[in-house]
Amino acid sequence: GGGRSHGRRCLYLQQSVLQAPADGSVQQGALLPCAGLGEGMRRDIGSGIDLQAVRALAEAGGFGPWQRCQLFVGGASAAGARSILHFDQYDNLFVQISGWKRFRVYDPQQTRCLYPFPIHHPLDTRAQVDLEAPDLAAFPRLSEAVCSEVLLGPGQALFLPAYWWHEVVTEPHDSLTVSANFWFAAVYRLLTPTRPLVPSMQCELARQLEYLVSDCLSDRARLVPAFFSALRAAVEAVHAAADARSAAADAARADAAASEALHARRPAGVVPQEWQGLFEYVVRQLGSLVGHGSVLRFCLDLLDGGRFARLTLG
Repeated sequence: GGGRSHGRRCLYLQQSVLQAPADGSVQQGALLPCAGLGEGMRRDIGSGIDLQAVRALAEAGGFGPWQRCQLFVGGASAAGARSILHFDQYDNLFVQISGWKRFRVYDPQQTRCLYPFPIHHPLDTRAQVDLEAPDLAAFPRLSEAVCSEVLLGPGQALFLPAYWWHEVVTEPHDSLTVSANFWFAAVYRLLTPTRPLVPSMQCELARQLEYLVSDCLSDRARLVPAFFSALRAAVEAVHAAADARSAAADAARADAAASEALHARRPAGVVPQEWQGLFEYVVRQLGSLVGHGSVLRFCLDLLDGGRFARLTLG
C-alpha cells in the first residue's frame, strides 16, 4: 500500500506469504506459499521460518490450526503508520524482525468502552473511537477503558488472542521495519464453548445476535438498534419488578412490565408477535449462554443501541 507521511510518499508492504490449502487439509506447520511469490521469496520463506518452532509454540499454547503468515515491511517514511483499533477473529502471534512497533492492547472486557462498528457495517471488527483524537462527548465510556502498551523490538514476539483489541503504530527507524505474524484458527472455541461464555466469546455472541435480529426482521439491519434498546428496557423492567412481595405477583408484574417496555419501542410496521417471539427466544438463549443473572449486564455492555447512533444501516 501507499500513503503520505509528513508530505513524503510512504510505501508499506503487507503481503500474505503462507496460507492454508484451499481444501482445508492443513496440519500444524503445513502451510503453502501464496501464489505470485517469486523464487527468491520462496527460498527466504523456506530458510527463514522455523516451522518446528512455530509448531512447538502452537502445541504449547493449545492454538487451533495454523491458517496464514503475513509479512509487513515499511521504510523510514513509514514512521507513524497506524493500524487503527480493531480485533481479529484469529489467534495472532506477531513477531518483530527489525525496527520497533508500539501496540495499544485492550482485552475483550473493554469492548463496551470501544464502541465497535456493527456487523453489517463495512468497518466491522473495528472500533469507532479514535485513540489519537478521543471524542469523549461522543464516546464517553472510552475514558473507562483499560489499555496496555507494548513496545515490540527486534527478536521479540507478542501473542494476541482472538477478539483482543489492538492498535499498532510503527516507531521511527532509520532503516526497514519488518514484522511477520502467524494466524491460528479460533473456530474450535466457537464450536465447543464453555458456559457461561468467556468474554471473547460473548463479543462474538453479540455480533451473531446482530445477524439474528436482522434476519428475523426481514433483513432490516436498521431495526437492530431498536430491538437491542427494547431488549435492554424489557430486561431492566424485569429487574425493577423483582422486589414484589410474593413470587406470583413478582412473576406477573415482571411479565407485564417487560411486555410494556418491549412494545413501547417496537418500530412501526413490525408485527407484534414477531417482536415478542424474537425477544423471548433471545432472552432464553442469553440465559443459557451467559447465565440468567448476567443477561442484563450483557445487554448493557454489548448490546448498547447507542453505539449505532452515528451510523446509517440498511
